[in-house]
Amino acid sequence: MGTRLQSGLTAAALGILFTAAGASQSAFASTAGEAVASTASATSSTADHDGDECREYALPAQVIGAPTVTAGAAAGARVWHDSTGWHVRITHPGHDAVEFTGTLSSPGTMKATGYRLEGHDSITVAADRHSVSFHVVNHGGIDGIDFTDSCSAITRFTFRQNGQQLSPVSVWLGAHGVHPTSQPFTVERHYTGH
Repeated sequence: MGTRLQSGLTAAALGILFTAAGASQSAFASTAGEAVASTASATSSTADHDGDECREYALPAQVIGAPTVTAGAAAGARVWHDSTGWHVRITHPGHDAVEFTGTLSSPGTMKATGYRLEGHDSITVAADRHSVSFHVVNHGGIDGIDFTDSCSAITRFTFRQNGQQLSPVSVWLGAHGVHPTSQPFTVERHYTGH
């Protein structure tokens, strides 16, 4: 079962930060040693149109801000949001081929581009533009996806490594690397009234 990350809570409240996401789910339409400053990876083609409608809906602080992503770091996915949209970066230690797949979904219209993808890596945006699926074969470098979802109220993340559900401790959120309590998980914006 997935979880939902709610805004307005601190990382110290992580034990109560995630709640069952059953209600939110129904809202969805059917190289080693290398360091990267992840904010430089954003592309203009995935920029969020951070107009007034986006500012009225706040994301949880735990997903904000780019981490430093190092090639060959612990296996898994780093996920964050900044002024250009959502970012996912994947790596693992060593140079063996490790397959990462996943689905990113939202009721909002989604756009996505790859980051350092090569060979047989792929990103597929669904015909209805409410989900993005990816397949990456990582050799210890950094692969990723940058995407936007039209300031959607909810965004759902599902990650797999070599066909197995990725453990929550292998997913790091935001600049401080907060882990979700389960995986898949949903991040939910809340109305701020601004």
